[in-house]
Amino acid sequence: MNLAGLPPCVLVQGDSAAWTTTAAEHPSSAGWVLTTTFRATTGTATAIVAVGQPDGSHRSTLTAAQSTALVAGPNAWEMRFTSGLEAKTALPGRTMVNPSLASAPPGNVLTPAEEYLAALIALGPSVMANGYAEMKVDGAEAVYMSRDEYRRELKAARQDVLNEQAARPRCDGKTGSGRLILTKFVTPRI
Repeated sequence: MNLAGLPPCVLVQGDSAAWTTTAAEHPSSAGWVLTTTFRATTGTATAIVAVGQPDGSHRSTLTAAQSTALVAGPNAWEMRFTSGLEAKTALPGRTMVNPSLASAPPGNVLTPAEEYLAALIALGPSVMANGYAEMKVDGAEAVYMSRDEYRRELKAARQDVLNEQAARPRCDGKTGSGRLILTKFVTPRI
């Protein structure tokens, strides 16, 4: 099925979103209705029925109230065209729903790896000035580290955060950075 126009890859709870989907095989002018359903691993499904446009496209609108009801985290979605007794599931996908910081309860929004990295970065000036650092982690006894130990620990903490970010789901449901790496193969001349 040839589609143009999909739900957003990332959405914040409480934000509205709209997109126009064009499907040559299932135009709204021929009586086809598009329903997009969002569902997280927990919670209820949220269905959006698109409004047919004069050009045959389908205009979907997710209201602020509907996006507030979505569960924060990865949400699967499915586009389904129906006309009379016919139904065609067009495409599944994923949207990452981020919590709205304005309505989120107070608390830390950092992951443990990001929190540890932030604590290490805050120690930086002290380590560079004194040659060592004293650090308490979660109220435990103090940990002392030299400049070299600090640099190794900082490098490892940065890598932990990068690994954590690379493992987060992307819009296409896969994980990883999504970077495109180009490789050039050269045939040696003889």
